[in-house]
Amino acid sequence: MAGFTQIAIAPGTTIDGVLSIASQSLCNQGYEVRSQILGPSTAELFVTKDRDGIKNIVGMGVECHSTITLVAPGQLTVTTDSTWTNKIVAMAVGFFLCWIPFITGIIGCIGQSDLPKKIATAISLAGANSFGAPGFPSQAPGYVPQAPVAPQNQGFAPQAPVAPQAPVVLQAPAAPQAPTMPPPPPPTTDYNNF
Repeated sequence: MAGFTQIAIAPGTTIDGVLSIASQSLCNQGYEVRSQILGPSTAELFVTKDRDGIKNIVGMGVECHSTITLVAPGQLTVTTDSTWTNKIVAMAVGFFLCWIPFITGIIGCIGQSDLPKKIATAISLAGANSFGAPGFPSQAPGYVPQAPVAPQNQGFAPQAPVAPQAPVVLQAPAAPQAPTMPPPPPPTTDYNNF
């Protein structure tokens, strides 16, 4: 299933900088990322997780191929293509034979459907907020450094100091008394009445 997203980025950013920061962000989330720059305005990003072993067989592995294109200064397009085959096979086998692969296939579908959103978010954050990183200008165009501003009173009047009060002494509560019971009646020695 393919998806298409347009993302606004900071002016002066390059495809290398966006790709390196987005790749690092996705790696920090536990994904395996391979990236390739195809030209000055195009790059590819391959994102996978759990694509080898039993997790892939039961449909829990996720994979997405993204193409990032710098369309105009300040605008990227991201085209994503997800892999759904292993989830469909696991769900079909699980439906007819046993329910475990069916459930793991559903879990894989949920993870697969979230992956293009995570890729678009990583690219968006990398393109919008990453000045000073490799491939980005050190400062935003038009940036003028300002002197730090001292904190001001934010509408609250100064408070008068509170007069000290006498200390409060806490005493432990008295130990609870056991309830008193009346004495038992005296035993009877009349053996004639049973």
